Amino acid sequence: MINEPLYGDPCPLCSRLLRIEYSRTRPSAQQDHPARVWITGYRCADCEAARPEQWTEVMRVLYCDG
Repeated sequence: MINEPLYGDPCPLCSRLLRIEYSRTRPSAQQDHPARVWITGYRCADCEAARPEQWTEVMRVLYCDG
């Protein structure tokens, strides 16, 4: 993981910016391409802790595929 936090859309519950969590592949000496980076989730620590059921439902509606 990269140390610096990145921010995305505002939280649908409190309007603070969501923290983007992401992951990446590690290139080896045999690979000619750069590391692949992808988003694994969005977080608002305050809303996740204070209103977990509401947070889960809102995030499912906004960011889940399907």
